[in-house]
Amino acid sequence: MSDDRTGPDEQPIDAAAQADDEALDPTRDDASDEAPDAATTAEPESESEPEPEPEPEPEDAGDVDTNATGADDVDLATDVTATDREAAAIEAAERARALEPRTVGLWGVRAAAGIATLAIGVLAVLAAPSLPTVQADARIASVAPDAPAETRVCAGPLLGIGDASGDAGAVAALAQPSLNGYFEESASIAFDEGDGAATVLQGPGVGGAEALGVDTTTAAGVAASACTEPATSQWLVGGATTTGRTSVLTVANPGTAATSVDVSIFGPEGQVDAVGSTGIAIAGGSVAVVDLAAFAPGLAAPVVQVTSSGGPVTVHLQHTVVRTLQPGGVDVVDSTQASTDLAIPGVIIGEPTGLQTREGFADAVPALRVLAGESTTATVTTIADGDEPIAATLDLVGGQVQEIDLSGLAPGTYAFTIEADVPIVAAARQVRVDGDAIDLDWVAGQSAWLDGTTTMPVTAGEDGRVHVLSLSDEPTTVTIGDDEVELAPGAFRTLPVEEGVTFVEGRDVVLAVTFSGSAGIAGYAITPRIAAREGIDVVL
Repeated sequence: MSDDRTGPDEQPIDAAAQADDEALDPTRDDASDEAPDAATTAEPESESEPEPEPEPEPEDAGDVDTNATGADDVDLATDVTATDREAAAIEAAERARALEPRTVGLWGVRAAAGIATLAIGVLAVLAAPSLPTVQADARIASVAPDAPAETRVCAGPLLGIGDASGDAGAVAALAQPSLNGYFEESASIAFDEGDGAATVLQGPGVGGAEALGVDTTTAAGVAASACTEPATSQWLVGGATTTGRTSVLTVANPGTAATSVDVSIFGPEGQVDAVGSTGIAIAGGSVAVVDLAAFAPGLAAPVVQVTSSGGPVTVHLQHTVVRTLQPGGVDVVDSTQASTDLAIPGVIIGEPTGLQTREGFADAVPALRVLAGESTTATVTTIADGDEPIAATLDLVGGQVQEIDLSGLAPGTYAFTIEADVPIVAAARQVRVDGDAIDLDWVAGQSAWLDGTTTMPVTAGEDGRVHVLSLSDEPTTVTIGDDEVELAPGAFRTLPVEEGVTFVEGRDVVLAVTFSGSAGIAGYAITPRIAAREGIDVVL
């Protein structure tokens, strides 16, 4: 009988695998249901004895259960006269045995011929002249990919919230910026509210900065900002949402696909529970405009984190101040990154004014704003050109913004470094007071030092200066255009700079550009370019 039945506890057998198993199994006989194996069939004891006449076979003999194990059945298998099929099997076996000598002889002849042929081949090889040895050296080529196409997005026009008609949600452009930059391609992406657009710059070594000025009954001052790289997480340190203060968050999506962002806001009391600040959709190639006061009104010292769940975005924070009916300054805050080591170069401290003692003027003095994700003690080092650095400790409560008054410093230009054992973000506010005119600017803390060459765009502005801070433990040289600047370890220098685009080369330094004059004060950091990808060796 056939063996293709499956027991109740067995798994079904794959047909192809079963066929392979059957082909590899030398003990399997597909015709076992029809004839017993000839090798196991009883043979006559002697060829000379006459073979007994076979008895007639029952018609259902093929259905006899060959698996029976009874003693009587065993005797039948060994002693009964062979059936017709057994006789046929015996005859086939005898014929096979008769062919064995011939087969052995044939294989012997073939083997001898093969050995002879092999011997002739060996002799031919030995007799032949020596063949030359060819050894191919591996060809190695260094393959360097093209420089990545860097992208930077500029802030665009200064926006105002509200209008004279009483529409508190109206968005309008107060001033258009001028752009200086180094780039191969540029494009504009429109704001989803109000007039104006942000400029997207692309190309290897791209860099750009914008400057604007405004003088109206609702806003007065100057602002400058860097065109920054898109990222999926970034911080903004600056602004306020108290009475008379407007902070507008712009989120630019330079990609073609839509994305969404979450806005987290922190203040002196910790993180603000801002309803509706998550999952803000931004279409591809557009700029979303968000009034920060809609999420966190009455906040004197906000720090904002923007995280994207899709493609990277670029963020800026536009800030205007009005005290009663008197404009009190404008600023465009650039984004920064959290780090355990930050540097803030180029903070201008003016003559003491005592304005902070007047109601509504608490933000008219220089200050340092810091946020730590966890409670820690940070070390803040104050550095002035030509003076010894002064280090002090600052206790920070995790998640709570702290602001330190810097008006006690002597007039001059300073740099700050902040070190902590947990990531922090920070920025310094510089203020210019010229009679009744007050302007302000936030200088963001930098977490990436210059390591190579980067583009330094310089916008139009009064009394342009570049501030260079060395973070190296060894003397270093910084090349700014055609000028070389020698810096001692930890040294800080301030140099005049002209409008235009130049290139800076150096190691372990940070730079910032500032402008200060009768129109106001402004500035931005010079952030390093994207590191070029290194080549790899390829065996050809």
